[in-house]
Amino acid sequence: DIGQSYSAALEPAIAAGDRDALIVRDGLSALADGRGERFFEHVYPCHSQGEQRWFVLRATRFTCARGTFITTAHENITQQHLDHDARAYNR
Repeated sequence: DIGQSYSAALEPAIAAGDRDALIVRDGLSALADGRGERFFEHVYPCHSQGEQRWFVLRATRFTCARGTFITTAHENITQQHLDHDARAYNR
């Protein structure tokens, strides 16, 4: 939902044992706290009933006159993921 924090949105998945949700929450928390890099990236599966899909989350921390913010983008990388798997399989 718009306006809901990432951390709050991830908590049900973390409680259910989703490792990717935990990695994303910890990565975004580190960005928000100013620990480590100004950039966080994580590839995760997001499968539906009829389709295997993978996405990459990219988050960047930036500071301006109004304060410090984090932008996020999710990109569908399914084809790249499948191509990579096919090349690895054919080796």
